[in-house]
Amino acid sequence: MDSSQPRSPWPPVGWEEVAWHSTLPPEALSRSLRAQLALPYQASIPPEIADLDVRLPRRCLAAAEEASALIRDFDFDSELGGEIAPFSAILLRSESASSSEIEHLTSGPSRSPWPNSARMPGATPP
Repeated sequence: MDSSQPRSPWPPVGWEEVAWHSTLPPEALSRSLRAQLALPYQASIPPEIADLDVRLPRRCLAAAEEASALIRDFDFDSELGGEIAPFSAILLRSESASSSEIEHLTSGPSRSPWPNSARMPGATPP
């Protein structure tokens, strides 16, 4: 951590090295991909935050309450809001995309980490 930045009271994320065990048959992968999958990866260990006492400034709480009311009104009272989609689904999708961007996690279907993906480089489609 940079010593010029103020220390956060929030606990940091931990990391541990974990061995990757592929479930794909070796013949379905190229030699370079098999070698890459044999390497360990860094798994995050999220901090335990459930029991932390979070205190937000009043202005922040007021702004969040106002935003919640506006979203609730748009979602339930607006003719247009009900026809487009439930706004909570839109918020969930945008939150997911934002979280991924913050964590530098970007992966399209062609780079999917799931072992059974037919789009994995070197894999033969089913």
